[in-house]
Amino acid sequence: MMKQHLFQVCLVFMVLLGLTLEATAGVATVVPFIRIKPQDDKTELVFDLKGQPTDIQVDQKDPKKISVQFTGALAGILSSHSLAIPDQKVAKSVYVEQKDNKVQLFIQRDKKTSISVYALQSPDRLVISVNEFQDNTASAHIAPGVIHRRIVSQSGHGPLNINIIDVDLSNPLISIEPVLATNEMHGKARVSRLVNLYNAVAGINASFFKPDVGTALGTLILNRELIAGPLYNRVCLGITPDKKIEMARIQLEGKLMTAGGNTVRIQNVNQPRLNKQEVILYSSRWGIWAPPTPRDGVSVQIDQNRITQVTTNHLSIPPSGYVLTGPKDLLETMLRPNDVVTTEVSTLPDWANVAYAVSGGPYLVKDGEIFVDLKQQVFRPGAFTEPAPRTAVGVTADNHLLMVTVDGRNKNVSVGMTLTEMAHLMKSLGAQEAMNFDGGSSTQMVVKNHVVNDPTVAGGAPVASALLIRELPVPLTHEVIGVESDAANGPHAGHL
Repeated sequence: MMKQHLFQVCLVFMVLLGLTLEATAGVATVVPFIRIKPQDDKTELVFDLKGQPTDIQVDQKDPKKISVQFTGALAGILSSHSLAIPDQKVAKSVYVEQKDNKVQLFIQRDKKTSISVYALQSPDRLVISVNEFQDNTASAHIAPGVIHRRIVSQSGHGPLNINIIDVDLSNPLISIEPVLATNEMHGKARVSRLVNLYNAVAGINASFFKPDVGTALGTLILNRELIAGPLYNRVCLGITPDKKIEMARIQLEGKLMTAGGNTVRIQNVNQPRLNKQEVILYSSRWGIWAPPTPRDGVSVQIDQNRITQVTTNHLSIPPSGYVLTGPKDLLETMLRPNDVVTTEVSTLPDWANVAYAVSGGPYLVKDGEIFVDLKQQVFRPGAFTEPAPRTAVGVTADNHLLMVTVDGRNKNVSVGMTLTEMAHLMKSLGAQEAMNFDGGSSTQMVVKNHVVNDPTVAGGAPVASALLIRELPVPLTHEVIGVESDAANGPHAGHL
């Protein structure tokens, strides 16, 4: 017993000096605040921390080395340390360096691997699972230039069921467009119903929405018509007529001008009110009735470019006009019944060339790098730190659109991903730009009228909007009978 105790003391002393420890394959190596659990198909590294880590960044560009960096501190006193992991097919060694409240980890590997990184609380720990890469995929062509792939994989949390629709945007025989569940801003339908209704070949769920009434949240453009403005200036997917993909955080610039020279700034279009000072325009896309007049506010009804009412009453929306709601002291001063008005609404950046757009958020990949801006887009960070079902879209450098779902909340099928893990997945698939869509119970993918993922609600939960892929008819060729070719005058023939 005395010899065993002396060995353990020496072992701890060696670690604190930064000397190399070799782990026995298949046996968890226990050292102060660092544990390595090697297995045949993965290596799990557990680091005890002083508090929760922040700003976790993973870099897998080097085929021989994985870099993990985070803000925080290990539980012990350590400047640098190296651990060898002999006889392992997945990870060979790990080097740890701590400096100025930053921890940098370098994991050596000899083959292609996948990695998952997640934090635990009580006690605070960082877990890194380096997994042997398994190309367990199945794929099928579902339309010209459109491939559906399914990947069954493994993360540090558990199994993963990943579905990908890869769209070659250069193919002229397909179109991509978002759709609402109904003709108005409120309402819900399963993605499978929308795929069937629009005769689409595939689709995924899209924007966030109010769960009670299904009001679609965030920027929405359908067939060049601005249906709704942004919520918290969140990132939006834009599609031009030639299928160029844009991703940007959208702001709205709107104004109403009277013939008498008064100008009222419009803060949003067809979106829920965030504060009583906003002036919001509601068109017939919102429904028959505008929302109730806000406290200390008024509603202004405009029909055919003329103000018909300025009142505190609840107003209907004219089919050929709209209703403004906003603060009473502003609108009653600036606007009068029978005033002739004009309205201008645009987006920043200028998306006049965008035919379709749908909102989501946050970013996952920007300019080819991991970029998860939860705080900037006013999302609650706590809602995205746990593994969950996810839906995302991305665009690659070679002009392919990626529509991706990851199932979750089922330990036997798929446990889901954190947003950071989803960002790394999108980058690993080649996305140069990527963004998150609504997830959780909304996550669903439909291919040719079949739900191909495993939603938390059987058949998929009703959602407010979907992003669809439609196959366009092949252009007709003019077949000609009895052609007499003439170099000067061209072919001559009767029509079929």
